[in-house]
Amino acid sequence: MSENVTEIIKDLIKSYEKCNTLLNNIEEISDKLLPNRISSFSPWIKSEPIPEHRQLNEIIAKVDNIHKNYIKDVNNSLEKISQMNFKMRFNNPNQRSSLAYYVTFNSTKNESKLIELLISLDQHNSELRELIKEIESKNSYLNEKEIIPARYIKKTRTLFVNNKPITFRKSAKYPPAICELLLNHPNKKNWTLNDLLKFWDEVAYYGGLLDKKDWHKVYETIKRLNDRIKKESGVENFFILSTSTVGLNPNYIKLSEK
Repeated sequence: MSENVTEIIKDLIKSYEKCNTLLNNIEEISDKLLPNRISSFSPWIKSEPIPEHRQLNEIIAKVDNIHKNYIKDVNNSLEKISQMNFKMRFNNPNQRSSLAYYVTFNSTKNESKLIELLISLDQHNSELRELIKEIESKNSYLNEKEIIPARYIKKTRTLFVNNKPITFRKSAKYPPAICELLLNHPNKKNWTLNDLLKFWDEVAYYGGLLDKKDWHKVYETIKRLNDRIKKESGVENFFILSTSTVGLNPNYIKLSEK
């Protein structure tokens, strides 16, 4: 669960919202679709039988098609979360109340069918809402566990990225120093390459011999460091680097200091 699940959650939310909109729209016209026939069953009130809505069969076919496509789309999304039982739960009829309870005694066969379709759709959507909340909760928890903040241990000259150690030789001056500097200031999003050039001048004891035009030396050094970090830890773009600035990838900043 991570980025892929985040995309799946977005798809599920779209399905939920689309279904919810449909149900709200149908509720607005339900009185016209499903007339009240209580008076026709009263022996002291004489009245003509109220016919079904003339478009009822057409509406049932449309709702039935929407219902099937909705179930198919949701199942396709839930299938992608293979390690969980979300799909099985979504399709479990025991998760929902009996539809017969909701069908009124004076409805026609077709009207009862429409009522059952709408209630089934509503119950499925309610279940989907609960599943989305649970998936979001699990995904958030797992993401927090997966993202291990980077740290630099000065004593051993070791950078830990994704909990993988990257150790610098004693002869290396600037790479470990830049790691220490940036990780000690996680709230600073961007450093200019010129600022780091001055810092390099101090660390490497050039004594002011470096000029602003030497910014590319900083750039190339950090670029090579990024390549090494990717090779040894699997993390791409640990340093967010451009031709003018550099910063830490926010996913690997110590969380309490973001």
